[in-house]
Amino acid sequence: MKKLCCFIIIVTCLSACGQSTGNKTLNIAGTVKATATGLLMDEADADMQEIFSQADAEKILGEPAHLSDSSTSTRADTTIFQSSYIANNTDKKSGKTGNIYFMYEQYSNASTAHDLLAYYKTTNEKNGAKSVTGVGDEAWFHTDGQNFYFIMARKGNKMIRMKVNKVTATTSLDAFNTIAKEIVERM
Repeated sequence: MKKLCCFIIIVTCLSACGQSTGNKTLNIAGTVKATATGLLMDEADADMQEIFSQADAEKILGEPAHLSDSSTSTRADTTIFQSSYIANNTDKKSGKTGNIYFMYEQYSNASTAHDLLAYYKTTNEKNGAKSVTGVGDEAWFHTDGQNFYFIMARKGNKMIRMKVNKVTATTSLDAFNTIAKEIVERM
């Protein structure tokens, strides 16, 4: 059952990640315009690379990292921004290379975001998911204590999902929690 839970979390977090856009700055929350060079958003929109930055990823991973994937998409009434960062080196102590996945979603209404968060929380409670207070309107956290940290948080019609996969000796749970809370406060 724990394997199924981990699978659900990974698929959820990575469902649309895969359309690499290189190192372009991406924006969200406006009208997507397709161009020959990729996706562009209205100039007034927030810069999504700033919502979860390389500096944030490096604080959490506890070491230098680089952007490994980034995409923005719109599906029905939902806009999704995803990015992932991977550590530049393998951790000598654990033998793992840390990485972090980030997803920001904006729904047309808060009830849709709430229903989705509630569904995933309920699905993962039997495997250890716990409610988190003081982060947005609602949030939950899950870990196996050794390999991953995951948080899903909602504020109004916006939601984030953040997952460290391959926790290493340098990964900081405190930084993970602090940065997740800061991101949600800015939404």
